[in-house]
Amino acid sequence: MLPVTFSITTLLNVKDRMQNVVDGAVEPSGLVGFQLAFGAVIGLLERRSVSESIYFTFVTALTIGYGDLAPKRISTRMIALAVAFSGILLTALVAAIGVRLLYDCGSCGNQ
Repeated sequence: MLPVTFSITTLLNVKDRMQNVVDGAVEPSGLVGFQLAFGAVIGLLERRSVSESIYFTFVTALTIGYGDLAPKRISTRMIALAVAFSGILLTALVAAIGVRLLYDCGSCGNQ
């Protein structure tokens, strides 16, 4: 295995490449905003506090699902499913960006 050396130019090249990857994909911050917006809707419909809504959103999006807060209405359950699926997508997106970054860091030293 070849040692990977990091330099400023290598990191700048990777940054430019990652910008191209992110430009062609869904923005992670957009998914988090989507999750928080839907979590706020669930909180309003279920008459929960803002802190409980944020907590429920992140527990659902990270697919932890403690079960201490659960939506009671069918409509809020469907919205919670959308939050959960977007959480799976966000996890996959972060993993893909990380893998691409590692791949690009390894290939930058070989040029």
